[in-house]
Amino acid sequence: MKIPLTAIILAGGKSQRMGSDKASLRLGQGSLLERQTQIARQAGAGSVMISLAAPREGLPFPMVIDRRPNCGPLAGLEAGLSVCPTPLLLLLAVDLPAMSFKFLGKLIQGCSPTLGRVPSWGDRSEPLAAVYPRCLLSLVERHLNADRFAMRDLVAAGQDAGMLAPFPVTPAEQYLFTNWNKPEDWNES
Repeated sequence: MKIPLTAIILAGGKSQRMGSDKASLRLGQGSLLERQTQIARQAGAGSVMISLAAPREGLPFPMVIDRRPNCGPLAGLEAGLSVCPTPLLLLLAVDLPAMSFKFLGKLIQGCSPTLGRVPSWGDRSEPLAAVYPRCLLSLVERHLNADRFAMRDLVAAGQDAGMLAPFPVTPAEQYLFTNWNKPEDWNES
C-alpha cells in the first residue's frame, strides 16, 4: 500500500556564498526549484510546497513560510510538518542538483505513517533529502524551543524515539548529495 506523501522543497536560505538565489539557478531547461519539484513528484509526492524564510513574488508553487526566523532548515521542516496534509513529508533541499527520483523512491518505500527515513553512511546523515513523519512535529518544536537547530541532532533524537530510521547510502550514491553553495559549484556543472 502506497502511503500518501507531500514534499517540501527547502528554498529559504540566504544563499550568501552563492551570491544569488539558488532556487533560480538554471540547470538544463529550467531552474533548480523546478527540477527539485519535478523529481519530488516523480518520486511519489502528491503535492509539493516550497519552504521560504519570507514570501516571494512570482512562484508557481504553494509557499510555506518559516514560523521562526533564522533557525535554518529545522524551521522549514517545522513549517512543512505543521501544514502537511499527509502522514509523510519528503524534505528536499533545492541545492542538490544530482538527486534523483529513483533514489527518493527507494527512500520512501520503507517508510510507514509513523516512521521516516534519513539517508546515511558511516557516521554521516543527510537530513536535507529525507522523509519525516508528521508525528515528528512535536519533537521538532521541542528542538526549536531549546535553540537546538542542528538537523543531525533532530535525526538522532528521532531515531532514539523510533520515528526515524537510517537509510543506507551506497558509495555509488553518495554523489547525489553534492550541493551547490558557491558560484564555482554551479559553473562546474
